[in-house]
Amino acid sequence: MVEVRRISLPEELDRQLKTLAELQQESNGVLLYTSQGLDFRVDHLYMTNIGTAGHVQADPIRMEIINKFFERHPEYQLIKWHTHSRGTGEYWFDKLSEGDIRSYNRQLEEDPEFIGMMVSPVKKIIVARGKGEESTLVRVVPTPHDFYDRRRRLETEIELAARELGYTFNERTAREVGYTHLPRLRATQKIGR
Repeated sequence: MVEVRRISLPEELDRQLKTLAELQQESNGVLLYTSQGLDFRVDHLYMTNIGTAGHVQADPIRMEIINKFFERHPEYQLIKWHTHSRGTGEYWFDKLSEGDIRSYNRQLEEDPEFIGMMVSPVKKIIVARGKGEESTLVRVVPTPHDFYDRRRRLETEIELAARELGYTFNERTAREVGYTHLPRLRATQKIGR
């Protein structure tokens, strides 16, 4: 019998992922979770970039920041996600591209515990050891009463990691590049620039 990992995704984060999938551009990021055995509680959505209708690649600065967060908080793990958005086209709503498959297979070779997720306006596809969706179940759950407190704490910890690396989050810059309609993606810049 296959052990099934159960991911509890709060409705608030599910709503944010659905909003991102409705955009014209693809986006990507990580879901931060803690685990107790095979039960994974997702606490935060961290965006790593927004791209074009057909491509997105993680921003190196945002990856550097989240990796510093993981160094400081080994109790957290990640689910790597990306969207196939409205702009990507309906053909891709229920399938992975060859590039997605190659990337996910490479990550599974490096880390057998890796979990990837493609989100479209109509479906979520899980990539994980075993048969993906058979070995890893995503349950959308009511947003827990302490979710927003955990999210604020995590946002503070991510900002501390950014400052430790010499970056600051800047809301004004985020508005200038048009990210204000996205969930908490704020531009970063080096302190002192």
